[in-house]
Amino acid sequence: MAKTWSHRKSCRCCNSRQVRPVATLGAVPARAYSDPELLKKLTSPEAAVPVTLSLCGSCQHLQLLDVIKPGGLPALRSCSPISDQQRTFYRAMAIDVVRRGDLAKDALVVDIGCGNGALASAMRDLGMKVIGVDPSPASAALFKQAGMLHCAEEFTGSLAAKILKDHGPAAAITASFTLGSVDNLHAIASGVRHVLARNGLFHVFEPSVMNLNGQTLPGIIHHDRVSLFTTTAAAAFFPSVLLDLIQVSTIDQPAAIWHGVVQHHGGPRPRDPSVAELNHQEKLRGILSPSSLSAMESEVQQSISTLNKQVKAYADRGQGVAVFGAIPAVLSLIHAGGWSKAVEAVIDAHGRTRLDQDIGIPLISWAEASQRGIRAIIVAGHPLFDGWDPDQLAAYRQAGGMVIHPGP
Repeated sequence: MAKTWSHRKSCRCCNSRQVRPVATLGAVPARAYSDPELLKKLTSPEAAVPVTLSLCGSCQHLQLLDVIKPGGLPALRSCSPISDQQRTFYRAMAIDVVRRGDLAKDALVVDIGCGNGALASAMRDLGMKVIGVDPSPASAALFKQAGMLHCAEEFTGSLAAKILKDHGPAAAITASFTLGSVDNLHAIASGVRHVLARNGLFHVFEPSVMNLNGQTLPGIIHHDRVSLFTTTAAAAFFPSVLLDLIQVSTIDQPAAIWHGVVQHHGGPRPRDPSVAELNHQEKLRGILSPSSLSAMESEVQQSISTLNKQVKAYADRGQGVAVFGAIPAVLSLIHAGGWSKAVEAVIDAHGRTRLDQDIGIPLISWAEASQRGIRAIIVAGHPLFDGWDPDQLAAYRQAGGMVIHPGP
């Protein structure tokens, strides 16, 4: 029989089997996530897909081992227009990429997982030649509208070879909040090695683990983000695929973000002291210490319990509660809290009011939220990580609604 998900038995970074669960965030029904064409092939209902954060004892990589198969998630993906917050953030990131690589005008930049083109547009505005790579049809449509080059497929060695043949080597490659969504990291690395110029730089932006705890975890980790990178894990992974992590930094606003700079193994630049320094900070704060990890599970449950009380308080007053965010993050949070019945509706941050498959909860617009008497919105995920416009929430709050963020 066909199956929409699979369970890894080894770390996706180092292939070690020394991977153990550290926090359980419930399980999401496979049918809510999966491609309608794939669902037609199922002969019986599937078990729910666990959302369990695990730690590799060898390389310290944090990850989900249960993976929605290719074809299971793309139907849920779409792109919001570039928000003011994204425009400001990615403009600063683009300037940093150009500065660190000393990029000349018309230098080729390949943006992996380009989404709505926020970073690609900023790079183009700085005079770069940009190729966006993203399998989402919505991404392809936005790039076509903007007149930018786009490859509507996954980034692999074969695609990189085609880009190299048609456009030459890339002076820079960027991946913003993309590697965390990839199961086969080695395929990405193969592509980077193919197309990156010998003196080029690969820039990785991912959620930072520096402030990770059980209160911030719900809604951040879900089946469209299967990895959370530590400096320790990244520093071990890249050399194993003939690349080197040479610089790292963290950005606190508008979110906790980890920025890694990578070159070819044995490339022209020496490793910056920042790699050892941030690695030391992670250990100093005890983020992955046994005591921190053992506390994470109870912190997750405490956070969910607090949200449950808020949901119940509104329900007792006859006021509706909806969950807002990108669909994978929303579903993960709802099922972690057991809110399938308590939550009245979902508002998709990407603007859809219907999907080809039933997610088990009504999918409504902001106008319908007002008609239904929705008085509180619980937010799943983050606008930068999940690519949506935070102004939607600001408008709702100004109209008198309550916006609730999980965590402290």
